[in-house]
Amino acid sequence: MADLPTVEPYEGEEGGVIVRLHKRYERDPRLVADKRKAARLAGDFSCEVCGFDFKASYGDLGAGFFEVHHTQPVHMMKPGSKTKLNDLAQLCANCHRMAHRRRVPLTLEELRVALRGKS
Repeated sequence: MADLPTVEPYEGEEGGVIVRLHKRYERDPRLVADKRKAARLAGDFSCEVCGFDFKASYGDLGAGFFEVHHTQPVHMMKPGSKTKLNDLAQLCANCHRMAHRRRVPLTLEELRVALRGKS
């Protein structure tokens, strides 16, 4: 086998400060608070797709933690649109990231199918 040339590992400069201007869609923080309250009352903080429970894996650090996902894409809503608690899902970080892999987020059922390896 021939000797391969030595390649110096890449080093990139990071940590500088930049200013960006971008569009952000409004969200009502009370909806997230109410979704968390509903989960607390139900005693269930597990992911609605895969069942992952942060407390079961991380102990007290993960207690009560989940990410809130809009099942109706916010970027497709018209100004003044209303969101109900039923339009929100509690997801683990992995399922939430996978939901947003496409411009139009996957539905919860599409995520479940993908998780089972049938996509």
